[in-house]
Amino acid sequence: KRQKHNIPTTPYPVIIFPGFYYFFLLLFVWKTYIKDIFFKEERIKKPGKIITGYGVVGILCFCLFVLHLPKPFEIDMLSVGQGDGIFIRSKENVIFMIDGGSTSMKEVGKYVLEPFLLYQGVNRIDYWMLSHMDTDHISGCMELLEEGFPVSYVILPKSVIDENEKEPKEHYEKILQLCKNNDTEVLYIQKGERFGTTSIEFLCLGPNYPSKFLGTNENSMILKLSYGKFNVIFTGDMGSEQEKVVLEEWKNIGKIEVLKAAHHGSKNSNCIEWLQTLSPSLSIISAGKDNLYGHPSWETLNRMDELDISYLCTIEQGQIKIRGREDGRFWVIEK
Repeated sequence: KRQKHNIPTTPYPVIIFPGFYYFFLLLFVWKTYIKDIFFKEERIKKPGKIITGYGVVGILCFCLFVLHLPKPFEIDMLSVGQGDGIFIRSKENVIFMIDGGSTSMKEVGKYVLEPFLLYQGVNRIDYWMLSHMDTDHISGCMELLEEGFPVSYVILPKSVIDENEKEPKEHYEKILQLCKNNDTEVLYIQKGERFGTTSIEFLCLGPNYPSKFLGTNENSMILKLSYGKFNVIFTGDMGSEQEKVVLEEWKNIGKIEVLKAAHHGSKNSNCIEWLQTLSPSLSIISAGKDNLYGHPSWETLNRMDELDISYLCTIEQGQIKIRGREDGRFWVIEK
């Protein structure tokens, strides 16, 4: 029986107190200035009109406040079955996606990605990072590009230029064509390069270019996201050999708060040295129910148990929403 870990959780927050502030501020302005202008003759004869005025202005004030609330920094691991799809919103409201595909769910773009984005009020992806060219990581992205969903940039690992496996190479060529048709610029990234906003930074931990590894999974883009002291590593489908190379090349990588388990929790990834060094408070795993690969593997889950690493998987949890803070604290948001 798996041990249970204590994971900090909170329900979706409702912001009330700033709304009260704006409400009473406008009431003061109404009482001091506006009321006498509009209701000087009628404030005694028609008190109901004044009450209605207070109510209408208060509601309008609160609605305007809510509409202009800054969006909080958040990470969502979407429930895409056997695949990966991660949504990230910076506090500047810059939208990032990492992967977005599935082999167990048909038209995952139409039935999962697009409805989620529309629910979030997102009508454009600023940066869409694709870790590698396997179907379970890119099929939904390809759907949305084909539909003409606005995407400003698609970011690929530079090693994809030398892709020699038949299907991934075909996917790469198709993505280039879809981006061209969609007026989406393609950017390439390799080890050591950085990008982001004023509040968050992505650092590419690998692969280098040219890469010494062969294979699509082995050349997955590896990204470290930093938001103040809150750090997350996204791993694509990298294997244990690549994990050890990252540890060797980034000796000061340090502890992180959240780890996206590599290759859907495969036993050939998430090695003990990797988990010990990163020592994440939480690992998040994306996998499909009753998948043919046995993901996540019991070997990986045992390693996490032994190291007292909490983990959540989309099989049981569904969508996983995380809110992080610059002081390093974070919460899993319960629906």
